[in-house]
Amino acid sequence: MRELEVKVLTIDIDDIISKLESKGADKVAEEIQLNTVLDTKDYYIETHINGYLRIRSLVNTLTREKKSVLTLKKKISDKNVRESIEIETEINDHESMIRIMEELGLTVLYENTKKRTSYLYNDVRFDIDIWDEELGIKPYLEIEVPSEERLEQIINEFDIDRKYVSTKSIKELLEERDGK
Repeated sequence: MRELEVKVLTIDIDDIISKLESKGADKVAEEIQLNTVLDTKDYYIETHINGYLRIRSLVNTLTREKKSVLTLKKKISDKNVRESIEIETEINDHESMIRIMEELGLTVLYENTKKRTSYLYNDVRFDIDIWDEELGIKPYLEIEVPSEERLEQIINEFDIDRKYVSTKSIKELLEERDGK
């Protein structure tokens, strides 16, 4: 599946929620997610595929849905919007999948928990992500859009300051935090 998204850094969560709700956006999920990222010791997935492999287990506290998903996410571009191809499949057991991947020569690079609150506004998905405090990444808004044109409309409609719009990945935010 093709995905187009940006992050909006340095957000006021209450302001974002207020704008979304005043425009009639539907709150579709409130999740607790465990995200595990794996690669080989020589970073084959990152360097040769330009992506990452993730196992995400979540509980949606609104619907009580629980699921785990294995995702290969391959970056296509990050010029104006982060464009990726995602290949996903639902799995039954997070820990068993990690053990299988380790037997195949992959290793866990990192594992973190975040809270995600998601809204749908017409054809656009808004995800407010709050990572574990010890990770050191401030809350941000992720906006997933069907096109770059639609992103421009949303930025204008929601009065988003462009200086906070970013195509950086979590890995890049972590490297920035660490001064790399």
